[in-house]
This record gives sequence, C-alpha cells and structure tokens, in this order.
Amino acid sequence: MMCAMSAALVLAGVSLAPALASPCGVTLEVAANIMALEAALLEATVIFFDLDETLVMPRTTFIYGLPRTDMFLKQMNPCFSKAFEELDLGRKMEEEYYHAPLALVHSKLPSTIKALHSRGASVYGLTSRSAEDRNYSWHNQIVLDFLFQNGIVFSKSLTSDTGVFFAGDEKIQHGHNKVMKRSGKAKIIDKVMRNRTYMEGACMKSFLVDNTMAKIEAAMEQSETTVSGVFYTEAWLKQSSLEDMRAWFCKVVSCDECTNDSRAAEM
Repeated sequence: MMCAMSAALVLAGVSLAPALASPCGVTLEVAANIMALEAALLEATVIFFDLDETLVMPRTTFIYGLPRTDMFLKQMNPCFSKAFEELDLGRKMEEEYYHAPLALVHSKLPSTIKALHSRGASVYGLTSRSAEDRNYSWHNQIVLDFLFQNGIVFSKSLTSDTGVFFAGDEKIQHGHNKVMKRSGKAKIIDKVMRNRTYMEGACMKSFLVDNTMAKIEAAMEQSETTVSGVFYTEAWLKQSSLEDMRAWFCKVVSCDECTNDSRAAEM
C-alpha cells in the first residue's frame, strides 16, 4: 500500500505527523514469512529491526505479545487465573523467558541482513529493552552476542558503535498490561535519521521491522521523520501450543482441568 504524504496521512487507522523532509511514499506491509520480508525491503535504504521475536526468540512456553500467549492468559479458567495472581506466575514466566536458550526467528535472517548491507542499506537494531533495566539489563549482552555469533551485524552510527539502540521508554498495550502508547523507537529513529547526510530534497525515510503492530503504529504516528512499517510475524509460527501452555500450568497448580486432562490421558 503506497500513498503520497501531504500535511498528514491516515494509514490503517494511524494518523501520521508531517515529515520533516519533502513528501515521500509511506508503506505499511505485513510479512508473514522471510520471503515476504525480503520483498517488503527491496527498496529500503535505512532499516531498523526490532530484536525480540523479530530476529531472535527464547525457547520458552509463554512469550508476552505473541497472540497465543495473550489469548491464553486472557481466557484462563477461574482456577488458572486465581493461581496466576496468588503464585505470581507472571514473574515466573518472565524469569523463564530471560533464562531460556535463544533461537533465530528464521535461519535465513543473517543472509537477508547481509544482502541488505551488500546493496548499501544501513541496518540497525532497535529494541524496546532498556540499557539500564535493574532486573534484566544483563540479558541485553546475551542477545547481542547471540546475534553476532549467528552472523547478524548492524551498521555503526554516530551514536552507536554496535548499531543497536535501546528505546527504553517504550509503552505499548500488551495482553494484561493496559498502558497508553508511547514510542521510544520514534525518538531514536528521528535522532539517527537527522544525523544522516541527504541530497537536497531527498526523503528522510526509514523502515521499521517489528513483530508488534502497535509499536509500528506508534512509531509511524509519533516520528517527525518518515517511517514505513513492516509487520513481520514469522515468530507466530513458532509459538507453543495451547496444550503446552495448559501443561505448564498443571505442573505448578492443582485445578480440576489438570485432573481431567490426566484422567483422559490414562483412558
């Protein structure tokens, strides 16, 4: 979907602020697999890749923000819901997330990013994580090391030798967490784009590849430069099953549903 920007643009329900550069095309595309992702980035010259569940994901049962996890937690039976609150299972899920082994969302991503570099594109990492998170900032380096070891390297910039930026103050509605949208990613994109050199009249346009539509929408809406979005959902194909999620709960709680499942398995 391609549109010309005027003073403002409404795209897929997102109201975009006027760009600082001259008018240019804005796109918002869905890429359900690696081939669609590559097609969406054919003409991109500046790309920001989200990290978690876009490039890398943990091998764990529950991942907040992925639709199956959010659906399961939203539709829990009363027994599971009560245990979730009383036993602080959300914290347990979070601990498992950060201590689980990592995997690439798709094995071809390193070659995809290498190809982008080869044709002269600037490729950055842009995560909602904080570099100063009191509980989990230690995990940031684990993710960066994993990406590097698997051949994913980002472009250096004036403000980051690694080419990875931590948005930190990102606030997006996720499952149980009802908060207003605030795009830390938009601020970083604007800062990076303003530090680049452009021909007079050229468009300050970048692409944000993310697995969360709300984060793309917030960045497109709040950025003062032109941001196109690619909603990359390959990670959805690797979600745990609802059966695995129920089994996880049944290991830590005693509910009728668990007893019934056990009896059915014995029959």
